[in-house]
Amino acid sequence: MSEINITGIKNIYERNKDIVIASGMSKYLKNKFEFYGIKKPLRAEISTDILKISKTLTEDEIIALVWDLWNEDYRELQYLALDLLRMNFKKTKIDINFVEKLIVTKSWWDSVDALYHHTGLYFKNNYEDETLWNWVGSDNIWLNRSAILFQLKYKNETDLEVLKKVIISLKHKNEFFIQKAIGWSLREYAKTNANFVINLVEELELRGLAKREALKHLKDFFN
Repeated sequence: MSEINITGIKNIYERNKDIVIASGMSKYLKNKFEFYGIKKPLRAEISTDILKISKTLTEDEIIALVWDLWNEDYRELQYLALDLLRMNFKKTKIDINFVEKLIVTKSWWDSVDALYHHTGLYFKNNYEDETLWNWVGSDNIWLNRSAILFQLKYKNETDLEVLKKVIISLKHKNEFFIQKAIGWSLREYAKTNANFVINLVEELELRGLAKREALKHLKDFFN
């Protein structure tokens, strides 16, 4: 493969289609998406040349290709789009409006969560960007979830005031993916500061899924 185009990519993926595997993959994501049925190891193998060639593209060409792939029917093509973003992470500027467009299009946890590296890098020095707080106040649960998770790998650099403020703003939402994200963000930070998480869970009176997830690996503190 000497150049990248959507038709050529789809032909490669089509040749590796497995309808039995595809059915199982679709069921795993609640039948929300159509799949070729290509598992991750094979997908990585057949995408090698595509990702290599992407290094020759301009930033605008990468963004255009990612968006084209995002709008295709098969979920593996969105996974390829995410791989392209990761492969060209240093090269590709982070346009938070474009990332938001990806978050709210064909949304499910598998695509949304794969973007927290991008949101994390962007917001690290842009805590006051109104985009973050627009996401917190949005009716879109995937923007809410992204606002909770962007600090997931910050460790000692986590802005605790921002984390607390975001959780306070969203803890009233009973949506599974919101409660799960709250718990996940705190569980991850507990690896850095378990006492803070324990105290925050109590202070904010977190309950149910958020609490269980937050304290999941902290049983020793209660023995």
